[in-house]
Amino acid sequence: MKRKTSITVHLAQIPSYFRQPLKTLKGLQKLLTQQRVGKGEWLLLPEMWPSLYDATQPKKEKLGNASCYHWLKSYTRAQSCYAVGSMLEMPRSAAYNSAFVLGPQGQLLGSYRKIHLFPLSGEHLQFKCGTQRVVVPVKPEPLGLAICYDLRFPEHFRALVKGGASWIVVPSAWPRERLDHFESLLKARAIENQCYVIGINKCGPEKGGMVFGGHSMVLDPWGNCLAKLGSGKGIRRVTFDLIETHRIRKQYPFLPF
Repeated sequence: MKRKTSITVHLAQIPSYFRQPLKTLKGLQKLLTQQRVGKGEWLLLPEMWPSLYDATQPKKEKLGNASCYHWLKSYTRAQSCYAVGSMLEMPRSAAYNSAFVLGPQGQLLGSYRKIHLFPLSGEHLQFKCGTQRVVVPVKPEPLGLAICYDLRFPEHFRALVKGGASWIVVPSAWPRERLDHFESLLKARAIENQCYVIGINKCGPEKGGMVFGGHSMVLDPWGNCLAKLGSGKGIRRVTFDLIETHRIRKQYPFLPF
């Protein structure tokens, strides 16, 4: 029997509401009534998708994010699907910006704590930085994880590919004013690592005048854009075949390993 190598992802590009994670969740639930995530498919969510973190209300933030996390576990179980998204993780008193990968039984398959915290927004003052790059051994091919500002560090992506990743998901909260950087960096990471790279971005205003730019996209190992959303809320279903990663790497053996 031929091994299945195709993957179907749903890019859920949503706004989030500062200090109101449950309001964000209601918006996501409404969006998912428009497009069903099927068995074995992937729901992809942005960085800190329930809400940006308010360090002045840690207990409230922890409870709100926990509710969103438990709902997501229930959703993946009910749909027999997978999910990836970044949200608040608070073991004890520490706070991390973490990307979680959930499986079709609602189980945690892997998680990644953001290594490169964005200093211009003070993220490094709110969170502890992670220390380990993560490749999750999912089927049909291993998945690499990065979060937003990690895009500006090519060595992070090269390490993921060296660790076996055939595709990389990048939950993001990228501002509209630097949207061209977001698109250019996603394309560069795909080309230089000859792998699929998916950027799933927030959209709309949230805190202090910040407006997130949307334009979530799927790039193939050649750097071609397979699908792209606009600047507003939406969901897009995309199917691609990971055999393309191996074909291109074999035809053009540019990777130094």
